[in-house]
Amino acid sequence: MTKTKIITTLGPATATVEMMRALITAGADIFRLNMSHGDHEKAAVIIANARQASELEGRFIPLFMDLRGPKLRIGKMEKEEATLIEGNEFTITTRTVAGTAAIVSTDYPYLPTDVNEGQTILLDDGQIVLKVLGVAGDAVNCRIEVGGMLKSNKGMALPGVRVKLPALTDKDKVDARFGIEQDVDGFMLSFVQHREDILDLHRLMLTSGGLRPVIAKIETASALDELADIAAVADALLVARGDLGVELPIQKLPHAQKAIVAAAHAARKPAIVATEMLESMIVKNRPTRAEVTDVAHAVADGADAVMLSAETASGKYPVKAVQTMDAIAEEAERHLPPSFKEIAKENGRMLLSEGLSYAAVKLADNIDADGLILYSMSGYTARIAAYFAPCTPIFAFTGDIHTARVMNLFRGVQSFVLEQEPDTFDDFIATALPLLTAQKLIAVGQTVVAANVSSTATTHRHSNAIRVVGV
Repeated sequence: MTKTKIITTLGPATATVEMMRALITAGADIFRLNMSHGDHEKAAVIIANARQASELEGRFIPLFMDLRGPKLRIGKMEKEEATLIEGNEFTITTRTVAGTAAIVSTDYPYLPTDVNEGQTILLDDGQIVLKVLGVAGDAVNCRIEVGGMLKSNKGMALPGVRVKLPALTDKDKVDARFGIEQDVDGFMLSFVQHREDILDLHRLMLTSGGLRPVIAKIETASALDELADIAAVADALLVARGDLGVELPIQKLPHAQKAIVAAAHAARKPAIVATEMLESMIVKNRPTRAEVTDVAHAVADGADAVMLSAETASGKYPVKAVQTMDAIAEEAERHLPPSFKEIAKENGRMLLSEGLSYAAVKLADNIDADGLILYSMSGYTARIAAYFAPCTPIFAFTGDIHTARVMNLFRGVQSFVLEQEPDTFDDFIATALPLLTAQKLIAVGQTVVAANVSSTATTHRHSNAIRVVGV
């Protein structure tokens, strides 16, 4: 079983139950629904189909709703497009005007106060480069450094500028409430700049039906300065290399990816690498050699999950793309050195649970156990065990279906739901082992390590224990 998890984006190419079942069979572990496209009616159908596909495949596949966030855009062009010529002057204004080769409007009201002479403005994912000459009232006058064809409503990026917009827009609030109504398992929050962006979404969820996990998409330069604070309140960090690669000088992107993965791991949270991983498979049935190497290097860098976007949402070969990514990750994992992660002795009240999880993982690895089984009410124990990157597969049991789905995000974890909470540790082992043998995940004669971990020493029926069990 591949330990690195694969996130697949659902879209027109994969909207049916049959296609989603094929994605799961191919190796998909998590579904993503991108709210930058489509409406609530279409989204509701996709969510329902995802639930049905997961149930038919006997898997607890989580579905994360990706909120669009405050993407800066230009306005409409007079003739839908215009050619910007290198060396010419070009104006961006906050007034509503019909766009031409000389002027265009923007929906970002703070542009004139945010930029200064000499700064760079990027349009259309960096395809067009402008240098600011000066600001006059509501107009920012620029020189075209790199020209090209500019179409209506293209994106605008301001490298190095902290945008004065919340990560949670009015549309995002509506979408998030809809997502909670639809019982999605969590959210991806776009253009996170600081921890308050995550906390704003937490507050909205608390008034709309309850907390869900939040994956923070790191795609702004300003977020890189606050990674530790963001990781502390987010449930995972995602390296969103599309917009981040526009915000940063492109040569700095690989180091930024490593820094984001490291920050996630320091907080004991999953790290996700995304964007253009198998981009050529949108139209071709084989990836480029560079793409194969990129996915393998992401696994080697410690990514807990890798993500497919247009490859599965609208590409010609969505199932083949998942199969290919799964094969690359599996091969990359074969060459990983043993994990040398240690417990964090400064981890305060969670030190006991982290230490016990570490002990269970190391014991399982040292005796070459065939599985590590544990019961996790909230998913915390499974997340910490996954952090230590065991060679042994982790089989995590819980009594809550949402927890089971979310645990599927954690590296090397396969989750299960027990309808009734076991009364004792012995009862848990007696219940879990037959279930695993029935699904041929372990076999008679093999050995497993069973762990029961709580955050503090207690006489509760689920008190801390680690046991080696012969099947």
